[in-house]
Amino acid sequence: MTPQAQFLWGYAIYRGLNQLLDDATYPIETLQELVEYYKNTIGISASELERKLELLKQQKSA
Repeated sequence: MTPQAQFLWGYAIYRGLNQLLDDATYPIETLQELVEYYKNTIGISASELERKLELLKQQKSA
């Protein structure tokens, strides 16, 4: 896969995870596992995904 294709693949996964976090309909544990897997395999910054996950955790625990 070319570098550009790899970047777009990672970005597509990022967008999908971002949408899952926005939907907030899936278990926190599953979302956390997906974000961790993304961080460990894709290598693109996941700080925004982590921030959304933390906000979702806070909302669910309140």
